[in-house]
Amino acid sequence: MSKKLHWFPFYYLDWLSDIDVAMMTYSEKGLYMDMLCRCFNEDGIPNDINKLKRIFKCEESDLKECVKMFYEKDEKLFNKKLDEIKKDQRKVSRAKSFAGKKSAEARRNKKVMTSTGVEQVLNSVATEAQRNSTNTVQYNTVDNNNTVDAFSMPDDKYSKACKWFFDELTKLEKVKKSQKWQTKTWYDSFRLLEVSDGVEWESEFKPVVKYYVECIGKEYCPEAFSPKAIRSKWIKIKGYYERNNKGSNDNEKSIWGL
Repeated sequence: MSKKLHWFPFYYLDWLSDIDVAMMTYSEKGLYMDMLCRCFNEDGIPNDINKLKRIFKCEESDLKECVKMFYEKDEKLFNKKLDEIKKDQRKVSRAKSFAGKKSAEARRNKKVMTSTGVEQVLNSVATEAQRNSTNTVQYNTVDNNNTVDAFSMPDDKYSKACKWFFDELTKLEKVKKSQKWQTKTWYDSFRLLEVSDGVEWESEFKPVVKYYVECIGKEYCPEAFSPKAIRSKWIKIKGYYERNNKGSNDNEKSIWGL
């Protein structure tokens, strides 16, 4: 059984700009918010006016306006926006759980290696590639935490996305041209969005990131100037895209070169 989520983001601009909400009375707005909270917490509310009147202790006239904001499925009422928010939160929750398990596993393995002396043996042995660095192509960089990131970036869609993103940020003067982008952190952040977080590359990642870059600097646009920041703020960035994007993304393939 999945863990119950105890919060969801409130997009106040969506609330203020929704004509159906604007036409509600204050009592209807309060009832609607209460219904959204219970719907999110209990995975739907009863599709029965009499039950709803007892649950929310309200007038039937107020309910009739509010239920228009929900859809019916399996004898329960749901809200489409809440469905999207819950789906995004589940992705982030699974990603954090996976990362936590991998981190715990790495710590356990390190303890085993240290206690058995394996770590000391491994550190004393240099491979041929390490002794002769001209035999391999690697990017040796230092990240913001002053840790060395020796990484040979593959030639695939994730590395192309990294280069495109870096080039766009340098044009906007959000990063310095001297900054190293061919790092494992950059590469893995975009890759894990798809393989761990479940973000669809073609239909979700590419149009959202492309639109985000076009909107950097605009009011209410989140700031994320690295793939790691994009991943950590994905829900906010996708939410900004869904609220504001009204155009077409027909030229995505030419932009990305994929």
